[in-house]
Amino acid sequence: MKKILFSLVTLLATLPILSAQTPDSQESQPVIVTSDLSVKEKVSSLRVAIQAGGAFRPGKIEVGTDPGWAAYQKKLRWGYSVGADLTWFFTDALGIGAKFNDIRVSHESQVSLTYENGSTRAGTLKDRIDIWYAGPLLSYRWLSRTGRNAFFINYGLGYLGYQDVGMVIDPAKQAGGTLGLQFELGYDFGITKHLAAGIDFNMISGTLTHYTLTMNGKDQRIDLDKDEYMGLGHLALSAGLRYYF
Repeated sequence: MKKILFSLVTLLATLPILSAQTPDSQESQPVIVTSDLSVKEKVSSLRVAIQAGGAFRPGKIEVGTDPGWAAYQKKLRWGYSVGADLTWFFTDALGIGAKFNDIRVSHESQVSLTYENGSTRAGTLKDRIDIWYAGPLLSYRWLSRTGRNAFFINYGLGYLGYQDVGMVIDPAKQAGGTLGLQFELGYDFGITKHLAAGIDFNMISGTLTHYTLTMNGKDQRIDLDKDEYMGLGHLALSAGLRYYF
C-alpha cells in the first residue's frame, strides 16, 4: 500500500514538467517578425525638374584705358538662373531627356563719351544680357539603397543663344547664337515617392564668333576677331523641386 501511494505522489509531481514539454506549449511561443527597412522602392521612370539660383560668368575682363569700364564689366558677371529638365530613365542608372537653362544679367551706369573731334556727350550705359541653353541630355543616376535619394551626372550638347538689349547713350541690341556644351552634377533628396527636393551645379560653355547689331532700326553683322571672341560660358548653382511619374 505504501508503495502505491509513493508512486501516485511521484506521478503527480512530474505532471507540470511533462506538460511544459508538450508540442502544444511549443506552438504557443510568440513569433518574432522582422522587417527590412532598406528594401528599395520601385523607382519612377519619368523625372521632371524645375530649379532657380545664382549664376556667374567667369569670362575675361577688358581693362582698356578707363578703369570705370573694368568695374562696369565686373558687375555683369553675376546674375540669376532658372531652368527645367525632363528625363526618361530606361534603366535605373541611365536616361535621356531635354534641358533648358536661362541666365539673366543686367547693370547700368552714367557715362560721358568723348569723340575724335573733341566733343563730349553724357548719357546711360546699360546692358540687359540673356543667355539661354536648350538641348538634349544624357543622364547617369546612382540611387540610394531605398531608391528615394539619387546622385546625377548630366551631359548635353545644344544651342546657346545670346541677346544683349542695352544702350550706349543710344539704344542698341546684340543677338547671336552658337554651339553649347553642358555638364551638371546634382542630388535629389526624396520627400515622398513622387516628390523630391534637389540641388545642382551646372556648367555651360560656348564661344560667340559673330553677332547681329541692331541700331537705329538697322541690322549689321559683326564678325569678331579671334582675340575678340565672346565667351558665353557660365556657372550656376540652383535648387528646386523634382517630380517623379
